[in-house]
Amino acid sequence: MSDPGNLGIKKVAKFGSGKCPEFKPTREFEEKLKEREELHDKIKGDIRKYLEDQGFVCNEEYELSQTINGAVLKGRADLLCSRGNSYVIIEVKSSYINRGRAMDLYQAYIYGYLYRKSNNVWPMVIVTYRLGSLGGGAGYVDINGIRLPSKYFYVKLDPTSEWLRLEEVISEFKGRTYIVSNDCDVCDNNACPLKKVLQRQST
Repeated sequence: MSDPGNLGIKKVAKFGSGKCPEFKPTREFEEKLKEREELHDKIKGDIRKYLEDQGFVCNEEYELSQTINGAVLKGRADLLCSRGNSYVIIEVKSSYINRGRAMDLYQAYIYGYLYRKSNNVWPMVIVTYRLGSLGGGAGYVDINGIRLPSKYFYVKLDPTSEWLRLEEVISEFKGRTYIVSNDCDVCDNNACPLKKVLQRQST
């Protein structure tokens, strides 16, 4: 197997969840992402304050890295918080829960997996979304004894279950890899083979 080199966690998460890892956003798409950065940081700040008020020490953009099958897999978790022997990884999504994607869960799962590989302890892994019209209140929700603001929606993952075989996924990265999926057309990914075929057919 040729050395796949450095791999971003988001790229591997996309591949593992059937998304197109070669997705290249348009300028309009990138501008929308910048607008949501402020909202993302506000959610992250809300959750960090809740956890720190409960005695947790939190680090933002916590860097995780591990070599698997000759590839260096790396990324940054939005929040890594610890209190005694308890560790929590929070992955914040500024989208509403009804826009949640499988890739979000794969990404968070990989963070938990890499933390376990590096520190020999399983963290709790939680993905956070906005509630939208579902409501939410001024109180809190309790997840395994940890309070989090109830105005958001939470998905708690079990990182100990092997529902993504990272070694197998990474072995597929022998060069440029494309997955034909809805990302190719809906997200205007011009590098995707499906998109290229459609463009040729339309001329």
